[in-house]
Amino acid sequence: MKLPHPYTVAFLLALLAGTVVSLSPAADQQAHAQEAAAAADDPRPATTVDELEAWVVELAGRLAEAAGAADAQIQGGNGVWRFVAFGRPVMVLSDPVAGRMRLLTPVLDERGLPVALDAAILDRLMRANFDSALDARYALRDGQLWSVYLHPLPTLTRTDFESGLGQVLSLAHTYGTTFSSTGFRFGGGDAEPAPPEHGGEQTI
Repeated sequence: MKLPHPYTVAFLLALLAGTVVSLSPAADQQAHAQEAAAAADDPRPATTVDELEAWVVELAGRLAEAAGAADAQIQGGNGVWRFVAFGRPVMVLSDPVAGRMRLLTPVLDERGLPVALDAAILDRLMRANFDSALDARYALRDGQLWSVYLHPLPTLTRTDFESGLGQVLSLAHTYGTTFSSTGFRFGGGDAEPAPPEHGGEQTI
């Protein structure tokens, strides 16, 4: 099922309502300590895997209903779930020990196969990650391109989760056109402007 407009996924979700490279083990430990301290200062209880699962089940169900599907066909459990949103396979991965949540969908061509990559497109993806991907990112794993959103699990909110899903879907959908996760672009980048047929982008 094709999205009705490349920038409307997040809006529709509202209406319905990488690879990380460690510098060192010490740096990882310090980062986790900082995140734990930030979570301790937050008056909200830390988000749990069970709470995240409830969000996944409810949101996937509403998306399936909006698409006219009989059910969401959610697969998995124990912190890992798979479902389909707007015709795209989505995976949600969580790790309470590392305190991380990851949303991702493969970037596929019109035949449903992984997109072909070369040096020119990889350069374009890196520039998109700087100024038009916003909170989501293009990422490679085993030679396949993914649209990915990462967030610390303890401080994840439902708004973060729904926004992340919308951006991941839009970033995959706009591959080859505007390479954008929303209708906005972070100012100062050198990516090409949006084609007129997509309505352009607003710089922030």
